[in-house]
Amino acid sequence: MLGTKVRRCRWLGLTGQSCRFLELLHSTNIEQATRYLGVFFNMNLSWREQTKVTRAKFADMHERISRTKPTAEMAIYCTNAVINAALKSPLQVAAIPVTVLREWDSKNRNVIKKAAFLPRNTCPELMHLPKREGGRGLQSLEHEIDVLRIQTQMRMLNEQSKVGAVVRAAKDRHDKGEERGQSNTTQQQH
Repeated sequence: MLGTKVRRCRWLGLTGQSCRFLELLHSTNIEQATRYLGVFFNMNLSWREQTKVTRAKFADMHERISRTKPTAEMAIYCTNAVINAALKSPLQVAAIPVTVLREWDSKNRNVIKKAAFLPRNTCPELMHLPKREGGRGLQSLEHEIDVLRIQTQMRMLNEQSKVGAVVRAAKDRHDKGEERGQSNTTQQQH
């Protein structure tokens, strides 16, 4: 029976030094978070610390704009240019649950509704439509992060490098239906 670390290395397509580096990461304090390029990453391969930091940042910015009485245009501009811009940068790398992004979008819409004196049951899609299409022009964090992730995925799939090769190999395994548990049990049976 293969060890968990060896199976994980094979599934990720890692060999030699890369696999030893992954083992080193797992031998360190699992709950410890490392900060690199402004993003916190937990050693247990999670984004728990970054989620906490990003939630606190959003709460602070949301609380500030909620205390003021901006016009609708000012509130939309501040949300798009300040709040969403500050959150999009770390979210290019960190995987924050989509439920959190939806919660933040809802809170951003509430600020705009309050500033524009709109009813609470105003259609959310109307708030996120561009102005030229009759909407308010509010950016949706969920949509913006999805676009960033798709762009990154496409760039990695098309890149002729080791990173691109790892991503393509993972995609091929996914397309063949090989999941983490499925591929390991199949290999062990043969």
